[in-house]
Amino acid sequence: MKLSKDELLSRASNLQLRIVGESTFVTLDGETVSGGKHILKILDIFSKPISLDDALPSLSSSGIQDWIDLTAEIHYLYEHGILVSENASGRTYKPGRGFGALPVHVMMINDQARTHAFLSAIREAVRPGDVVVEIGTGTGLLSIEAAKAGAKHVYAIEATGIGEIAYEMFQVNGVADRVTLMTGWSTQVTLPEKADVLISEIIGNDIFEENVLESFSDAVMRHLKPHTRMIPSQIDVLAQLLYIPEDALKTYSPVPSQCADWQRAYGIDFSPLMAASQSQYLYIRLKAHQARDWTLIGSPLCLAAINLITNTDLTLEASAEATAQDAHVVNAVMIYPDLKLTDNIHLARHIPEATEEDNWASAFYLLPKPIEFKAGEKYRVYYRTSHPRPEVRVERV
Repeated sequence: MKLSKDELLSRASNLQLRIVGESTFVTLDGETVSGGKHILKILDIFSKPISLDDALPSLSSSGIQDWIDLTAEIHYLYEHGILVSENASGRTYKPGRGFGALPVHVMMINDQARTHAFLSAIREAVRPGDVVVEIGTGTGLLSIEAAKAGAKHVYAIEATGIGEIAYEMFQVNGVADRVTLMTGWSTQVTLPEKADVLISEIIGNDIFEENVLESFSDAVMRHLKPHTRMIPSQIDVLAQLLYIPEDALKTYSPVPSQCADWQRAYGIDFSPLMAASQSQYLYIRLKAHQARDWTLIGSPLCLAAINLITNTDLTLEASAEATAQDAHVVNAVMIYPDLKLTDNIHLARHIPEATEEDNWASAFYLLPKPIEFKAGEKYRVYYRTSHPRPEVRVERV
């Protein structure tokens, strides 16, 4: 799209800059572009809305070629969403990556069990006249439901470009007068008023990978009134022990017979792969329905119950002990959440009830070596948040 000289432009929010030597890289919604020699000056002058006509004289100082280079760089940044128009009649969604990508949200909306659970919880929790804040609104679905449930006003926070679609969703669903899109990270934006209700579905496949503890703790301090209501208000961290048959296990981890087959097929010794798999817990991410044919060992263990209203800890270290009811072999453990959306509505990823429509995946940890438990033998599961992923252990007591 051609820019006119009176076009008001400003830099997009949530830009991340990385300077390497003389090169500057700008990241937005997971997409990185390389900036030209004027990038820092351009981002500075467009920190507030300004027209091209007013900006160029302040930026250009070296003659006609410099002016041409600047104009080309501004157009390039506009085409990549780094600069955005303030006087466009409509808002434009520019496909991004991660949670800025539309397919991610299509898959979430297709998960009807989860979506209906959150919608039902909103109808139960939101009262007429409430002020509501949603962290990570995505396409705006839950904020729309909060407005329909009688909220006086909803502040829908979204850090990625998918917020442009949410903005249009608010318009076409007739709630734009009561829903305000707040662009940015919830820990960095400031609301015009305190909220009665917090809604958020930033529970990751790895439970805490979307920073739910930090976001909720910050919201309690800055965004919410005392005696707030939250959806969800509690996360139970559950551990399910499993036995994965060898035919399934070898899809994710080398097994001795498989390494022997590889050596015969390729004439190469793969024993280092086997040794590596036996020296650490291997992490895989699967949807719960993919584990329905595997053997569940005992009932899920609750490692921790986190009250999101009162919690101030940003990390978690927890464990739980159980007794083997029968003799069995364990070679994996699944870590997943049970969410308390309201007193009456819980949402979990239990394997027996899992369906192919479930969008959430879960973290599975493959034990370095299988553990054979005897009936009556005690064992303990340990869990600790860590980077890049949590640490998990299963041990005899």
